[in-house]
Amino acid sequence: MTLRLILVLIFFYCSQAVWAQTLPAIPIDPADIPLPSRRTQVLTSLEQLSGISLSYAANQFDNIVITELPLGPSDLYSILEKVFFDYQLHVAVTSQDKWVLQIKEARISISGYTLDAATGEVLPGVLIYQPTTGNYTTSDVKGFYYIECRPGQLELEVRMLGYEIMRHKEEPYKSIIRTFRLSIVPNTLPAVVIQEKQLLDPLSEVMPRSTGIERNTVLGEPDPLNVLKTLPGVSPGGEGQMGIHVRGSGPDQNLVMMEGMPIYEAYHTGALSSIFMDDAVRTVDFMKSGQPARYGGRLNAVVNVLLKDGNRQKRESILHLGIQGLSFFTEGPLAKKKLTYALAMRTSWINTVLDPIKSKITLYDDIFLQYRDIQAKLNYRWSETRKMSVSYYRGNDRLRLYKENKNIFGATVATQSNQFSSGNEVISAQYDHVLNHSMKYNLQVGMLNYGVFSRGTYQFPVSLADSTTGTLDVINNSKVRDWQATGTLDYFVNDNIKLSAGAGYIHHSLNPAVKQSLAVVEGIAEGFGNPDSSYTATELFSFVEGNLELGNRFYLIPGLYQVNYKQAQFSHTSWQPRVQMQYHPSEKWSLQLSYTRSAQYINLLANSGLGLPSELWIPSTQKTGPQFADHYSFDTRFALDSIHSVGISAYRRDLQSLIEYSELVDFFINLFPPKGSPPIVSTERGWEGQVQTGSGRTTGIELSIRADRANWQYWVSYHQGKSTMTFAGLNEGKTFVSRYDKPLQINAGVLYKSNKGWRIGANWTYTSGQPFTLADEKVTFYSGLDTLGITLVQTGKKNNYRMPAFHQLTVNASYEIKLKDILCTFSFGAYNVYNRLNPYFIYATRNDASNTVFKKVSLFPILPQLGVRFVWK
Repeated sequence: MTLRLILVLIFFYCSQAVWAQTLPAIPIDPADIPLPSRRTQVLTSLEQLSGISLSYAANQFDNIVITELPLGPSDLYSILEKVFFDYQLHVAVTSQDKWVLQIKEARISISGYTLDAATGEVLPGVLIYQPTTGNYTTSDVKGFYYIECRPGQLELEVRMLGYEIMRHKEEPYKSIIRTFRLSIVPNTLPAVVIQEKQLLDPLSEVMPRSTGIERNTVLGEPDPLNVLKTLPGVSPGGEGQMGIHVRGSGPDQNLVMMEGMPIYEAYHTGALSSIFMDDAVRTVDFMKSGQPARYGGRLNAVVNVLLKDGNRQKRESILHLGIQGLSFFTEGPLAKKKLTYALAMRTSWINTVLDPIKSKITLYDDIFLQYRDIQAKLNYRWSETRKMSVSYYRGNDRLRLYKENKNIFGATVATQSNQFSSGNEVISAQYDHVLNHSMKYNLQVGMLNYGVFSRGTYQFPVSLADSTTGTLDVINNSKVRDWQATGTLDYFVNDNIKLSAGAGYIHHSLNPAVKQSLAVVEGIAEGFGNPDSSYTATELFSFVEGNLELGNRFYLIPGLYQVNYKQAQFSHTSWQPRVQMQYHPSEKWSLQLSYTRSAQYINLLANSGLGLPSELWIPSTQKTGPQFADHYSFDTRFALDSIHSVGISAYRRDLQSLIEYSELVDFFINLFPPKGSPPIVSTERGWEGQVQTGSGRTTGIELSIRADRANWQYWVSYHQGKSTMTFAGLNEGKTFVSRYDKPLQINAGVLYKSNKGWRIGANWTYTSGQPFTLADEKVTFYSGLDTLGITLVQTGKKNNYRMPAFHQLTVNASYEIKLKDILCTFSFGAYNVYNRLNPYFIYATRNDASNTVFKKVSLFPILPQLGVRFVWK
């Protein structure tokens, strides 16, 4: 039986309990019933008039006074329906003279969207609360909510931090759809919402993004993903490392999505910034455990970034100038407030800043670094329940490094030229429709292009006797193109049961290629690729998940993700169960246990030696197969008082079919060693012939404390973990630490917000150094009597050394002032205040005694942060 048939059956049988029964028509004249009478008295009269014994539980209903019944001849069942007009009535006939009445409280639903009144943007994480019953719900990541109430008795409070409380009363007798528009509290800036999905309690899982220090990048630019690095178990990895490292796994195992489209790289070169522009982002949804079944394709955390739809009321523009570059954002309505736009652009001029000081902070003669982004979104609303959006993103990075080594006479004896470029292009179209008060669906189609290209060209002495030189040209290129189509249906059975199901299709095209030559290869540019290394693969997936409230304090969230993968002659089917169990002993305490099974079919292959790693995105094949993970997690949160909250977590993740190079592979090193010695490389034989598969395990504990007192906020997070791997053909079959092993991570910060426009903060980060493999054998190649200058390094132990720890302190201050119709924010500060020279990578060289020594390269010394932001309407 296929999963699609299972989905149909679940929706059919779980939607509602349908009573199929045939009741005898027993005539009764309502005029014979004395009125007014209480419900129980009316039931006694009906028993006397019909001769039927009515069995019921009097505590199931309110014994109100019935003042009238419909006139004219009727029957027993019709009168019972009128008596229990405000309840759900089911009748079971147990004998000719006995009926059993099952009386349930009648419920109607109210559902719809929560919006910002000023902009029309949807607001996720809004609390919708019934003060009379204590019942509540929260709006989801797209601002949709669903809650039930008694007919004619609707009283709601709609709340969100930073917005005025809305109180709503009406007397509906049928299910309705309502949109709530919240007004921001005066003198409060709107913020991107960071939702860390772990527990259902909305007061603990929705964390509005602070406008303070913890979201700033290295150069002080606001970034929506930077705040994630302050959470326990999440780290930047190290100096200049792109992506976020979650619970001992690499960034390639995280599912990062832009408008529902998975992307392969979310950061620019050197981690100067993520590809997401802060002003254009509406919501960041983050899950590091208990991932719902709708998310698949990666083994670890989920980061879902949604972009702004555009202001529906008026045009607004934002200009930001800083050391890193210039960014511009504009949004507004286009046609009768139904069609809106949001456009963001950014370009860096960090190259201009580096140029005068490059010789002081690097060993290069020439450096060129630049990145650009453009992002656009159009949104059209037919009504509050039906809309369509189209979004587009394009961004690229370029890095060029050049170095000459000269002898004592000033003559050039060796040169190194390195080039690096990468780019993302994403287009997505989505259609959202609320069918009725309890059902909605989403359809999406999209395309992604991603490429990363690097090239190192080296000229070095071959023979000192005749001053001849040799050349090595190393080119690495990896390209990915994905086409995706998905559909999701959400059905709210009632307040206690929500069901979701969906299906989708992804077509992958990949071309990983590495080329090495002993001569400069003419004509090779970023379009380089090896036709023999082109791959296509497909994923056909479906899922079903539920959100069940079992009582007032216990929640169960089961799910199942299923995928059929095919690549050439290799096909594979995996079933991935997910389950969360949540218990709330009190309003201030939450507990969660979760289990997640996941599979990853598109994987990143990178070396673990010295220098910058090569990056090849490769498909699962007959030899390697997909990677799997079983993730177990325990999380608890509790409030110490009205100010302090504490979180404690413990986790374990078992991984299977991991891939690693069979031997140490350094395709290129981005810093030319002194004395003109050549880079350490190995020849490329095709990635499938160089990899092995094995298993891994990550374990750890996390502790976090956050506080919010008046104008002060502070936070401390602590993570202790271990990440290991075991390969039969590596390290003599012995377990070794993963390159992402982080035994200790600490993050601490403080933020002060004055009532006069000042914001001052500081944030300190500590992360254990990254393990790497250091060779203990080398073989030098010769041509005749002369050395080619190429050394093949070999090692018997994996990740046998660890880089020095990464830590740094950042301080930042900003001041906000309004000049006529323009809101200005001036910011200044410093990154790496105590000038810690954290290692970016380590390289091998020779000293004057011809001994091999190792040196570290650091990217960022103490750096100033200066910027100004203008907002006008």
